[in-house]
Amino acid sequence: SHLQRFSAQQHFDAVVLGFGTWPGRNFCAPNCSTVRWSLDTFAQQFEKNVVAHAKVLLRSGKRVVWVGAPAWPSVQREVVPVSNYRLGAFNSLGAKMMADIGADVVDYFGASYPLRYMTSDRVHYVRTAVHYAVTDAVMNVLCR
Repeated sequence: SHLQRFSAQQHFDAVVLGFGTWPGRNFCAPNCSTVRWSLDTFAQQFEKNVVAHAKVLLRSGKRVVWVGAPAWPSVQREVVPVSNYRLGAFNSLGAKMMADIGADVVDYFGASYPLRYMTSDRVHYVRTAVHYAVTDAVMNVLCR
């Protein structure tokens, strides 16, 4: 596959993977209909779009670190209806699926949930205590 050839040609030994909050909320799909993923739909999409690629990377000797998605900031709840309960369930399932294939896991959701009011732009955690804590956790995993 293209990914196998790419990873064999590149000089890197680790890949850090994650995803945004889209699966945890209604979002505009390609046809702009409202979509609300079930846990089964998430598992199928996650297997196809994340786990399958992570397996290729692991088989090629690369280290894979899964960070998942952060909690949805409290300040945005009235703007975009996101369920942190759903997002937490998706994160838990994704973390289990990644751990089951041998990937390392960092809990971005757990690190961000208590500090979900601490965003840099009312949506993202860039250059905040959450960002630095997760970066530190990833570096600790990579240095083991």
